[in-house]
Amino acid sequence: EDPRRCAEQGNVPTSCAKSKSDSTRVLSSITRFLTEPKYTSNPRLHIIHELAWTCPGQNCDIFVPKTRTVGYRDLHHRNFAFQRYLEPFLCSALFDRGLL
Repeated sequence: EDPRRCAEQGNVPTSCAKSKSDSTRVLSSITRFLTEPKYTSNPRLHIIHELAWTCPGQNCDIFVPKTRTVGYRDLHHRNFAFQRYLEPFLCSALFDRGLL
């Protein structure tokens, strides 16, 4: 479903929202995939879990957290507004790992 259409419905959470537990399961499967030896041997690969930043409640929705600003171009790609929201979190995580 188009995130803008979900936002127009006026419901919170929107029909585009996914539960935090579903999002955690998806993230876990991606992490398992990326921790296979063919990936972990790459010193340039760093896994940063962002769920705490992107899903502060029980649902992961289409909005930039704590706003009514739509943060996705489609259901799988964030837009510029969401990227701007994530910048300080990502910078901090990169700095903590000695990458900045």
